[in-house]
Amino acid sequence: MAPSSKCDICDCTVLVSQKRIKCTNVKCNRIYHSDCVNLIDDSPGSRGRWICPVCIAGRPKGDNFNTPIINKTSKPALASQRLGNNPETEGCSSGDTIKSSQGELSSDLTRFREEIRAVREEFKAFRLELLSVREILGSVGQRIEGLEARMDVLEKNNCQERPSYGELESKIEQLTVELNDRNQEALLNDIEFSGLTETDGENLMHTVMLAAKKIGIELGSNDVVSVTRVGSSRNRSAGESSPRSRPVVVRLARRIVRDELIKAARVRRGATTEGLNLPPPHKRFYVNERLTKTNRMLYINAREAAKQARWRFVWTRFGKIFARREVGSGILRIRSTADIGLIVPAVNAPTSGNVF
Repeated sequence: MAPSSKCDICDCTVLVSQKRIKCTNVKCNRIYHSDCVNLIDDSPGSRGRWICPVCIAGRPKGDNFNTPIINKTSKPALASQRLGNNPETEGCSSGDTIKSSQGELSSDLTRFREEIRAVREEFKAFRLELLSVREILGSVGQRIEGLEARMDVLEKNNCQERPSYGELESKIEQLTVELNDRNQEALLNDIEFSGLTETDGENLMHTVMLAAKKIGIELGSNDVVSVTRVGSSRNRSAGESSPRSRPVVVRLARRIVRDELIKAARVRRGATTEGLNLPPPHKRFYVNERLTKTNRMLYINAREAAKQARWRFVWTRFGKIFARREVGSGILRIRSTADIGLIVPAVNAPTSGNVF
């Protein structure tokens, strides 16, 4: 009998991937689901002796040869019947059944080998991925260790080299002074005219050229880059006929022209606005270096301190502020408020600090 691909209990196809059991009777070879026949003992020895319910039902009842009905001559007939000489089964070929079982077993082995091969390939791929992950984790671990070492060094340096509050203040003051010096360098080509009367619709370029000519310097149009008044408009004060004029800032194309103007203005002190086409009353005008806001306040405060301490000289040169108590004494460079404090105690003591 050819083996069935369906379970006789549930009439469903028995798949290779499912738990199944085959009847060991060579004349049957039926296949069943293990759950359908309530197979409990799944050991190899038990499976090799398992017979399906159909074969069990078809077995003859057990023979008792000691009964008086059965004689001794019937034993060979029954034995021959058990050995396969039953007329009903003479048409079955045991060789065909064995070949069919071998073919099915060979097919099952082939499928099992393919599944084993697929599992091996998957395991190999998984192993390669695991190795790559290990390498990545190893490199990440090394980087983490390196970062931890660097953090330890930074924390150690931070604890050892953390500056005090006083050091921070000193550093900030130093940076402020350096920044002010840089800003002052950007103004080295600028000069400032103060005392020039401010009028509506004024021609500052013409006025500045006349003022420069009055102190002995001829300015051409190529010498001047820009001319403008700086500062907010000043309101008229009580007792004044007109508000105070804002200073005029002139940016020159060459520094040598700027130096000549300042030098000429120091030689011809006392020049007035007469002849500059400005309305009366005529008054003195001054030509000075243009200072940054910080240096301007330092210069004013230095002059007040020098007046109190009876210092005779306070001046500027190339945007730098200097002070001297008397002729022949040391020159003090003023770059910050702290330097101004050196002027006051110098009334009864020699000048010290930033002196050269």
